[in-house]
Order: sequence, then C-alpha cells, then structure tokens
Amino acid sequence: MMMRSLLIVLLAITSCGAAGAMEVGTNFWDVGWGGEANDPFVDGHKNVRGDNPWKPEFLDEIRVYTVFRFMDWGKTNNAVEAHGGKTRWEDRVKKSDPVQRPMAYEWMIDLCNRTQRDMWVCVPHFADEEYMYQLARLIREQLDPALKCYVEWSNETWNGMFKQAHSCNEQAKKLELPAGTKWEDNLWYRGQMYHAKQTFETFHQFDRAFGDQSHRLVRVIGGTTAHAFAQTHIWAISSPVLNPHQVKPDAYSLAPYFGNGLNGKDADIVDQAKQAIAKRLEGVRRVEQIVKAAELRLITYEGGQHLKENSDVFCANPAVYGVYRHYLGQMEQHFDLFMHYTHNGTHSSGNSWGAKRFIGEPADEAHKYRTLRDYAITTGQYDPEAGTVKRISEKSAASR
Repeated sequence: MMMRSLLIVLLAITSCGAAGAMEVGTNFWDVGWGGEANDPFVDGHKNVRGDNPWKPEFLDEIRVYTVFRFMDWGKTNNAVEAHGGKTRWEDRVKKSDPVQRPMAYEWMIDLCNRTQRDMWVCVPHFADEEYMYQLARLIREQLDPALKCYVEWSNETWNGMFKQAHSCNEQAKKLELPAGTKWEDNLWYRGQMYHAKQTFETFHQFDRAFGDQSHRLVRVIGGTTAHAFAQTHIWAISSPVLNPHQVKPDAYSLAPYFGNGLNGKDADIVDQAKQAIAKRLEGVRRVEQIVKAAELRLITYEGGQHLKENSDVFCANPAVYGVYRHYLGQMEQHFDLFMHYTHNGTHSSGNSWGAKRFIGEPADEAHKYRTLRDYAITTGQYDPEAGTVKRISEKSAASR
C-alpha cells in the first residue's frame, strides 16, 4: 500500500509539466540568522575550524540541489557596511579566520567541491577590477574543474531597500551616454545601465582569469520581471560604452516569487496561491520574449512563496506540497534552472523562506523541501541512493 501511494505521488509530480526540463538549486540563508539550528557549521560561524567544519546533516540534505547560490553568505546586500568597510581584496575574510560572517570564498568553494555541486557567486558591488580578477583566479584554481561557476554582479540593484541600488543610481550619473539614449533621464533606468556596465566588467575579469577555461563559467545578468529593465539590460550588451569588451552573457535571471499580499490562514489559500502563480507568469512571459530574442538562457536567481501574513501557517499546511508541485510545473515551462530561496531558515508570520525551518528538520514536516526533493528525483537529476546529481537541461548541459 505504501509503495502504491508513493508511486501515485511520483507520477503526479512527473505529470506536472515537461519533466526533466528544469534543474533545482538553492540559496543559503545568512549564517547569522536563525540561531544555532540554522548555522551550517558544527561549532557555529563564530568558531569555524578544522578541515570539515560542516554539520553532517546539512551536507546530507543539500544534496538534492544542483547549484548553490551564496548571495547571503557573502553578505552581498548593503555590502560595504556588511563587510565592515573592508572593500579591498587583501582585507577580505580568509578561510583561516574563526568568524565566518561574511563567509570566506574558500569555504563556499569547499562546500561545492565536497558535495560536487556547481557554485553561484555574487560579486559585491564595491569590488574593483582587481577584486573581481583575484576572486576569479581563486575560483579557477580551487573549484573542481568538473564544476561550473555561475557569476553575477551584486544582487537586486533595482530594489530600493538595498544600498547597492542607490549606489548604482549615483554612479550612473557619471555615465557618458550617447545623446538621445532611451531612458537616460530616468535615474532608475540609468542605474540599470550602470548595473549592466559593471556586470559586463565582472564577466571580462572572470574571462581574463579563467582564460582557456572560460567554458567553466556561466555569466548571469541579474534582472527583474519589469520588462523595461530587461530591455535596458539586453540593449546594453551591444553598447560600446557599457560593454567595451563586448562580452556575451549566458543567462538572464529572475525571481518569480508568488503570494505577496495573501494571508496564509485564508480557507481558500490553495486556490489563491495558484492564481498568484498564474499572475506572476504574466511578467515572466514578457521578459522571456526579450531574453529568447537575445538567445540567452532564462533562469531564476531566487523563487518560492512570498507570503507576508501568516506565511508560517501556509508553509506548515500539508497542502503546500501540492501548491509547490504545481508551481514547479509552471516554472519548468519557462526556466531551465530554478533557485529556491532558501534551503533553511526560521518561519514566522511575515518571513518563511526556508524549505526547512531548521537544519535537520524531518522531510515529512518540511513540505516545501519534500516537494523540491521529490521533483529532483522524478526528473532524474537526483539519485537519492548515490547522493549524486546530473545535469538534465539541454541548455544547462550545453553551457557546462
């Protein structure tokens, strides 16, 4: 009876869309949030030591993912303040430092090598060319050559709640754009032109450092479903002012969250959530047309539920398994890589990002995680017996 039930569940997941079209990765929550239960280090992030400081249960449960994005671990948001004003490469946090917040790039690389998962690094907005180049060299030299490095400049520079967005806009005032450039008088659009410029410079420095190993890179432009911003980013590729080295990105990334504005206690929350997913796809489709015309991959950098009222109630509801199953089925029609935000993290009414509420939470209590895991199994990208993943997306495989 149990085997029959499991078969029914797995068939249902497989039928949710074009199975095998989308890989699943994850973001990691800031190591300083959520206390000891959400700290990935055995002795905590303030006392990291030894060759293998990772919690065994953490290493085990993250094997369902193909890519790890380290935006929060690297303290990418509000980076100048978050890094204590230490913006030079030589002043960065080192692997030998006992306190790992922000986390040393070497430990990010160690986790990827240890689990054989691809790396996604977010270069802080304060990084100069030397910082970009030295970071790229470090990754080239230490990341297993069989693994890919997704590289992105900063994070959500369109989002006014982060200081990097305002830094972008200020720096954009100095851009010498050709007369008549579209949106040049709008500071936020002009800021996204600067975002594109710095993104391309990052790609250039990584290409320099990787040299004949540049095939190991996946160059990602961080975007938004505001399609006019996407048009700005794509237009910038051909601009000699913004892209003097004429580097070509590989992928455009979005964060197709759903549910902002919903109440997790509503009796019809499942129907409301599915309607919210459909609404989110309207913006995705607009950007998808632009990205496809530019012949880029469309991937997500984040995604998942975004309820801000009783989100903990929603995530504890067993019905969320079906909602997420439906969500992934919709996402795979448009993206070839889905990066959930996040793997683990405490749940509260306004913030319930974690697929698990804490590291080691049983899978049968973590409905979002269970859906991600089962999706990875049924699409053939994760082998639970061997603990290994394989690349299943044609676009993803072609770039690796």
